Amino acid sequence: LQQNAASRIVYTTAEDFVNEMIRALRFKRMEEFRARYRQQAHCLIIDDIQFLSGKDRSQAEFFHTFESLKNSGRQIILTADVLPREIDKLEPRLRTRFEGGLLADIQAPDVETMTAILHKKADALNMEVPPELAAWISSRLRGNIRELEGALNRLAALHRFYNERLTIEFARRHLGGMLAEEAQAITPEKILREVARYYNVKVNDLVGDRKLKGIVVPRQVAMYLARKHTNLSFPDLGRAFGGRDHSTIQHACKKIKEMEPTDADLRSHLGALESSLGV
Repeated sequence: LQQNAASRIVYTTAEDFVNEMIRALRFKRMEEFRARYRQQAHCLIIDDIQFLSGKDRSQAEFFHTFESLKNSGRQIILTADVLPREIDKLEPRLRTRFEGGLLADIQAPDVETMTAILHKKADALNMEVPPELAAWISSRLRGNIRELEGALNRLAALHRFYNERLTIEFARRHLGGMLAEEAQAITPEKILREVARYYNVKVNDLVGDRKLKGIVVPRQVAMYLARKHTNLSFPDLGRAFGGRDHSTIQHACKKIKEMEPTDADLRSHLGALESSLGV
């Protein structure tokens, strides 16, 4: 819009795209539907593209929309909660096109960024949040901006109602279950459960001796995270991972550390796991 005020930017969600296509089919308005996305849009922004998973007709329609826009030099921006290759039941031709663009992995904000966002949103509410309270709230929301907004709105309303100073004690008393309690200690057991859930494997496989690639890499990731986020020694970690020798843990940590700078997928996996672990 800054470059060309006459540009037409179309933003929608994948769910709305599907529902709009269904209505167009029902009322025989497909030409109108296609024109909106293929001819009228200079820039198309689709949120939650993973919603197309398993919807063959919608995927076919979106494929032709994608090709039409791409061939005419238009801009396409997609968001998803996973990488393209991780979207289940997505046509290969769509997956390859999604991966052919610039992939930007956006992780949840850290505590410092959350605190800055909190202050900015508090300013919009004409509410001054003391630094210690802002840090206390941010450390318990683990990167969730929507929960942050909800907590601030509730805090502002209660502050006006009770006319009390904004303190940690005030927030603890009135926000109740909205905020997590003190962060739980990270343990190898917790890391194993989270890694098993993330990679869809069993904890017993991670601590067992199976050598399948689909298990070896998650096992090494779990070892690396356990070493990074606990104070346990290599021998202690070896015992936590099924009685392994400490050298096995050292090898896994070294390998993941070497791969991380050049393996974008691995960095994404590590970031997602650390976010879910609250670190």
